[in-house]
Amino acid sequence: MWSGVGPVVSTGSPPVISTVELAGGMWQIVTRQSGVVLSVQDAPAVAFGPCDEAGHLLDGVALGWLVALVWVGAWSVHVLRRPLSWR
Repeated sequence: MWSGVGPVVSTGSPPVISTVELAGGMWQIVTRQSGVVLSVQDAPAVAFGPCDEAGHLLDGVALGWLVALVWVGAWSVHVLRRPLSWR
């Protein structure tokens, strides 16, 4: 299985091509020259930080209040425009 990443082609004659492939449940970097495998290395693992669900909730609440305040501000300008005759 191939990754969505395009192959890396180095200069030279013939060129060396490195691809990222999934083999045996592990991502590997396979380097080939003229179709012959030169090396196979395990791709580095990506470590994700811990997920802070409470922080994400607070971010969502803050964003919701910001949208509500913008909506109330636009509505207020619309309502006050008539009595103050802004045109």
